[in-house]
Amino acid sequence: FLKGKYTLQGIIKSRTIKTFGLGESTIDERIEDLFRYSTNPTIALLASHTEVKVRLTASAKDAAAAEDAMSLVENEIKKRLGENIFGVDNETMEGNLAVLLTMNRFTLSVAESCTGGLISSKITNIPGSSVFFKLGAVTYSNESKTDILKVPKQAVIMFGAVSKQVAEEMAIGVRTAGKSDFGLAITGVAGPGGGTDEKPVGLVYIALSSDTEVYVKEYRFNGDRIKIQEQAAQTALDLLRRHLLKR
Repeated sequence: FLKGKYTLQGIIKSRTIKTFGLGESTIDERIEDLFRYSTNPTIALLASHTEVKVRLTASAKDAAAAEDAMSLVENEIKKRLGENIFGVDNETMEGNLAVLLTMNRFTLSVAESCTGGLISSKITNIPGSSVFFKLGAVTYSNESKTDILKVPKQAVIMFGAVSKQVAEEMAIGVRTAGKSDFGLAITGVAGPGGGTDEKPVGLVYIALSSDTEVYVKEYRFNGDRIKIQEQAAQTALDLLRRHLLKR
């Protein structure tokens, strides 16, 4: 209506660069000079509990000119933020991971406790995920961890279900059960109850197993139950993504 009434010309085009692993303030520091000197495109940061987006907005006479205006700044941002970038516009973490697994012909199995199947759900939302996704197991109880994943009962008794040792055993067990190249496992306290001084709400262990190594990382997430689960799931996917980028 406005174009017709006022004979407006030109277009406004936006691009969203999605990042994970860096806080909003850290990203702000890394691209602070671009904020100051770039007027077309303009730059904005949009933060949530699972990602920080860098949005570029350019105005130009046509789409090609808008792309040209954004390309130089976009390339510089990608250079500075590196592997912390997992997608652009509609791309997702799980979609990026699916591409990496498929390209390398790797397979994956996942064992979940505190996320209750959220990781597997994200992965199987990707069309064609059956090519690389072998098994998803929600082993919520201690019994299921020992019966299905073959986690040693002594490990659960000595260290507890939420522990580095149990996470490692879960990753090994699900990789073995699924006969896959990688086993990804997660266990933690999502809350709102169940936390202690030693193991508070938000404590999560994520483990990754391959035929050559097993490693586990400890995380402390904040928020309500849903936010903790979402952060944990996204972090687990990102852990595997970064591992594949280095291979």
